[in-house]
Amino acid sequence: MKYIYRINIFAVTLPFAIATLGVFNQDFLIFALLSTMVTGGLQVLLAIISFYKNPKEVHLYIYSTLTILFFLLCKLYPNNEAILFLPPALAIYHFNIIRTLYKREKKKNEF
Repeated sequence: MKYIYRINIFAVTLPFAIATLGVFNQDFLIFALLSTMVTGGLQVLLAIISFYKNPKEVHLYIYSTLTILFFLLCKLYPNNEAILFLPPALAIYHFNIIRTLYKREKKKNEF
């Protein structure tokens, strides 16, 4: 779980790190936006791995349902800008799930 946690931190901070380089060259802002797709892909992959390790975790099911709902809404309403709040919310929610699972496993291994 430690590696999943670290990869998740990398995935979440990647767009912000690239965006800070936009101070020197504005082209990096485009790369920061594109890197959010990498973040989403990594988080979905990490969710699948987390499912394998923690099949009874309810929050992973909620995250998966919301992710599928987001893609369905994008398909059904492609020009609706109201659904653009979902990816950052999903990233924060998934980050908290992974952090909680990591702390739970770390606490279990201490005893």
